[in-house]
Amino acid sequence: MPLSTHFLFIQIKKNMKINYIKFNSLIITLFLSINTFAQTAADALRFSMTETGGTARTMGIGGAIGALGGDFGTLSSNPAGLGTFRKSEFTITPGYLKVNTKSKLTSSYTPNSEISDKGSSFGINNIGLVIAKKPSNKKWSNVNFAIGTNCIANYKSLQYYSGKSRGSLTDFFAEQANADITDPYYVDLAFNADALLFDTIQNKYISDLENNKTDLLKKNQTISTKGSINDLSISLAGNYKEKWFLGASIGIPILSYTENKTYKEINDNIASPFNYLTFDEYLSTNGVGINLKLGVIYKLNKILRFGAAVHTPT
Repeated sequence: MPLSTHFLFIQIKKNMKINYIKFNSLIITLFLSINTFAQTAADALRFSMTETGGTARTMGIGGAIGALGGDFGTLSSNPAGLGTFRKSEFTITPGYLKVNTKSKLTSSYTPNSEISDKGSSFGINNIGLVIAKKPSNKKWSNVNFAIGTNCIANYKSLQYYSGKSRGSLTDFFAEQANADITDPYYVDLAFNADALLFDTIQNKYISDLENNKTDLLKKNQTISTKGSINDLSISLAGNYKEKWFLGASIGIPILSYTENKTYKEINDNIASPFNYLTFDEYLSTNGVGINLKLGVIYKLNKILRFGAAVHTPT
C-alpha cells in the first residue's frame, strides 16, 4: 500500500505580545509530527483513476488497443497483444504534458475571482523491449517476451485562487476541537500555535475571530502537485495458428505523488486580535505494487478481432 508522510505548519500573527513558549512548542510539533500510514480514501480514489498512456499509437486511438495488439502499450491493458509482434522491437516515447486549470473562491464579495494557471513538463511516456522468437512447434507462429514501462497516470498541476469572504479556517479547527476530534496535523497543531483558545467561561474552544465573525478576510491558496504512476510490465505471449493470441503479464506499478498547499488569510480590521494566518501542508506518497494480467485475442478474419483481459487487484 502507498505510504504517506505529512508535514504541516501554521504561522499566526496577532496584535499582541509574542508568546515564545508557545512558539517553541510549535517548532517541536513541526519536527515530531512525522507519521507514516496507509492510504486514505482520497488516496485510494486518486490512484485508482488511471489514464491512457504508453506509446503514441495507444494514446492516439484513446487506448482502444486491447484487441489490436502490435504495440507496447497493449501490455498495460491486454498482454495478448504482445503475441502479434512478428519481430523484436525497442520502443521509446517522449511526452509533453500541458495542463490548464481554472480556480475561484466562491463568494459574493469577489464574484469575478476566477484565475487561470498553466503548467507543462517533458517526460518519458514509454520505454520497452520486445524479443520475438519462432519456436520449433509449428503450431505456434511465435512466442514473445517483453519488458518495459508505460506511464498510466500523471499528477502534475498548479492551482491558485484569491478573494474575500467571511469565515476562517480557525472556525473549522474550533468545530473539530469542540467535537473532541483530535488530530496532530490540524486541531493539536492549531492549539499549539495559539490559533485556538479555550474559553473557560463558555467551556469551549474559540478562535481570535469569535467576536469579529463579520470581518471580511482576504484569502488565497496555491496548490501544486506532481508525480506519476509508471507500470513496469514483464510479459510473455504467443501466437497459436494465427487465430489465438494468448498472453500474461506481471505488472509492477511504481507510484510517486507530491502535493504542496499554502493557504493564507489576512484581516484588515486593526481592532481585531487576529491579523493573518498561513497554513502550509506537504504530502508525499510513494508506493510499489504488483498485479497479474491475463489476456486473449481471437482473430476471426483479417478485419475482425475479439479481445478480453482479466486484471487482478494491485
